[in-house]
Amino acid sequence: MNARSAVAEVSKPAVAQVSQAAQPPVQEPPTCGKHPIYPRQNVVTMPSKGIEGMKIRVLLGSVLLMGFIWFAGCTGDENAGKPGYNGTSGNNTQNNTNSTNAPPSLTGAIINHSVATGTNSPGTFTLELSGAPGATSGTYRLLGPSGTLDSSGTFTSVRTGDIITLTLQDSVSGAATTDELTFTTPTSGTFRRSVGAGSSDAGTFTLQ
Repeated sequence: MNARSAVAEVSKPAVAQVSQAAQPPVQEPPTCGKHPIYPRQNVVTMPSKGIEGMKIRVLLGSVLLMGFIWFAGCTGDENAGKPGYNGTSGNNTQNNTNSTNAPPSLTGAIINHSVATGTNSPGTFTLELSGAPGATSGTYRLLGPSGTLDSSGTFTSVRTGDIITLTLQDSVSGAATTDELTFTTPTSGTFRRSVGAGSSDAGTFTLQ
């Protein structure tokens, strides 16, 4: 063995001992029974872009919902403040909204007349109109003060603003009667009635 080999042999154990000495001892984690206990690590979380996007979508959805509710409310109130015909009680089941007091149709209406001046003054009579809802023609019955049937037949109606002109055609005598109704409210007003050229009445009416 030469001198170089002897030095190398001597140096190997020494280097190994120095390397082992330089390494820190390995610390075993504490145990609880058979299971090791590892220390809790501090976790730093960053804001999630998905959560931020969800918040934005919820906010936009709320704004759109409030806008829809406001629009629906305005649409529902659009006709609430308009003057016009809002239906009548009794047999008249129409519910129309107009810019005038007079309704588009009087079918199904019961009209009570109170005569103030004219041939049959003072007096009362009732006009019952029947027909398809919304129609401007149909059949009628005219009842006297005691409820007796004085006339019956067909009718037509023409509306001009707040005035409705009824033309009644008696089915028995063939006589034509004109009943001009001027609506001062949606359910009442004044009337002028003429039978031919020699008889006329005027007064007030109400829708029953």
